[in-house]
Amino acid sequence: MQTIGTALAEYVAETRHLDAQPTSTEPTFYPAIKTLIAAVLKEGRLPFEVRVNTSESKGKARDMPDFVLGDDKMFVGVFGEVKRANVTLTDIAKSTEQNDQVGRYLAQTGVMLLCNVRGFGLLACVPDYVREISKPVPPSKRTLVKTVDLWSAASGSGLCLKIDEAATADLVEIIERSVTDYAPIADPADLAKVLARQARDAKGGLPDDLRPVRPLLDDYRQALGLAFHVDDERGDRFFRSSLVQTAFYSLFAAWISVGQDRRRGCALRDRRCARLPADSVSRRPPSRHSPSEAAQSAGSGRPSRARHWYPQSGESPPVPRSNDIPHHR
Repeated sequence: MQTIGTALAEYVAETRHLDAQPTSTEPTFYPAIKTLIAAVLKEGRLPFEVRVNTSESKGKARDMPDFVLGDDKMFVGVFGEVKRANVTLTDIAKSTEQNDQVGRYLAQTGVMLLCNVRGFGLLACVPDYVREISKPVPPSKRTLVKTVDLWSAASGSGLCLKIDEAATADLVEIIERSVTDYAPIADPADLAKVLARQARDAKGGLPDDLRPVRPLLDDYRQALGLAFHVDDERGDRFFRSSLVQTAFYSLFAAWISVGQDRRRGCALRDRRCARLPADSVSRRPPSRHSPSEAAQSAGSGRPSRARHWYPQSGESPPVPRSNDIPHHR
């Protein structure tokens, strides 16, 4: 966090200075914004880079977002919109200017980073909204998930300028969530890096006292054929790592498995529907549980509800809607 704190102090000092200059325009702030976001991504070891003032193709049309977060193969995961400090983040989130630019960008990836120089915001679609890439997301279907005002969180001046720790944490959360909770994935290697980072976070969140989960040691000894003790430093470290890996990647594997079962089941059901009369097709309403919820059931030892949508007819569950499948969770 110390590296980010330094980058934040430099950002606030520079953008305040630029904002006071009569010749400054919106693009004047792009380099400072890029440097700050890049510092957060680097600190979190997230596989994204920042590109500013770009031209992104969309079929025959081209968009020119203020900045994007993507990979080195020109894949775009997050669009960014910048306005001057006299425009609120709420106003940017609701904007329909420039042929509903914000709505169009949000429709493509489901997430945007907003910046009014003095602060940042995370914009997403409201829950259960089904995005269509060809249709801008209307203002009523957008939600400003989180915001942070960096200028207000600064104290001191010059070399003594400091940013409140809570504001620093908020900025890191906004940027990290944009690429881990919402942004689509272009490369399996990127997914592996994100999963590894989240597993490290989960390991860091384990309690200091592992005695409440000591009964799991017997299961580990039997499964792995190893003997270790949580009272021993090396044993404690090994147990923490193996516990997180087992729980985290088992849930992920279960989520993937459920998603594949849904796709295969829908294809089978479509073939059956093509042959059967309309009144013979099951009208049982589909479950609203997402693959992630089914994975949680699998990881908890309970039977996955995803396998019991059509218990009498034997039908498999339908393909989930695109917004039911989280990209980086």
